Amino acid sequence: PGTASPVWLLPLVAPMVSASQGALLVPHVAAGQGREALLLACYAMFGLSLLATLVVLPLVFARLVHHGPLPLALTPALFLVLGPLGQSTTAVNQLADAAPGAVAGPYASAFGAFAVLYGVPVMGFALLWLVLAGAMAIRARRDG
Repeated sequence: PGTASPVWLLPLVAPMVSASQGALLVPHVAAGQGREALLLACYAMFGLSLLATLVVLPLVFARLVHHGPLPLALTPALFLVLGPLGQSTTAVNQLADAAPGAVAGPYASAFGAFAVLYGVPVMGFALLWLVLAGAMAIRARRDG
């Protein structure tokens, strides 16, 4: 935990980007099981990336709390945390937009509600992290 770095989040963003971009492909797949399968596969990539992020992000935060700021050269890496947070919000909203043509009505509206219930707090946390990363970057600049 003392060596945790925000750089560890880089490979976790790829499945989230795939989920958000896959959502754009859903309407172009023939209606039926293939369209639903693509939507659910994108949700699976979203979940995989989110679960991994929920494992790594607390390690990064605990490293900052218990071991102090990152070395000056690594301070800009704190902005990497915004990648999985912002991309996950994008993915869940794009998936909710693609859901009405792929799954039954009640499920599609549930996906839309989930997008709001997930996106609002995550973006709030992302803004909080932006302030933290900005403050650490200012501190690093002052220290040379």
